[in-house]
Amino acid sequence: TKLVSSKNVRPGSKGLTSAVVTSTKVFTVIANGTMTNGVLNAGSMSAADASNHSETDLSSTSKDANGDPFATPMYAKPDSVKFW
Repeated sequence: TKLVSSKNVRPGSKGLTSAVVTSTKVFTVIANGTMTNGVLNAGSMSAADASNHSETDLSSTSKDANGDPFATPMYAKPDSVKFW
């Protein structure tokens, strides 16, 4: 999966960038694209295993190796979601 910043924004919006999530093939399986403001749990080598998931727990005090919280407060919301 590839996640990159793009200058492709909705006309008339105040945003300057957007995120482009591109699915890619890993061996024989197309990997789904994921963008999260939480934690990605890779609990199994099997893609179908429910222990592989993302979650956001706003009450958690857990931090990453840089000391940043896993659930960053967001004070705004996306103005759109675009698929093409």
